[in-house]
Amino acid sequence: MDEILLMTTAIQELTLAVKQLRQVLPEAPVERNELTLDEAASLLRVHPQTVHGYRKKYWEEGVHFFPQGKGHLYNRELLLDWQRNRSAPDQHQLAIAAYIQRAQPKKR
Repeated sequence: MDEILLMTTAIQELTLAVKQLRQVLPEAPVERNELTLDEAASLLRVHPQTVHGYRKKYWEEGVHFFPQGKGHLYNRELLLDWQRNRSAPDQHQLAIAAYIQRAQPKKR
């Protein structure tokens, strides 16, 4: 009985400590990997029209961007990698391969 009481008290104290920490520490923003056109332009620090040009000239549908309604969603991770490795396309192809492999369903 004493062990249960001690454990219950410890859990209550931990719960209180976590609540107090949540009040003090700001929540970290959750970064989505899917971006709108304006978000992609802001991320790359270019005009949205430039993103259109990149999409038509450099990026692959289903990899860098995905049709969504009347527009597209952009893959944050691969856009950043493309920007870093524009002068090293082989490196960017490795990032694409790694991304595709991670996106594959896990076999059990």
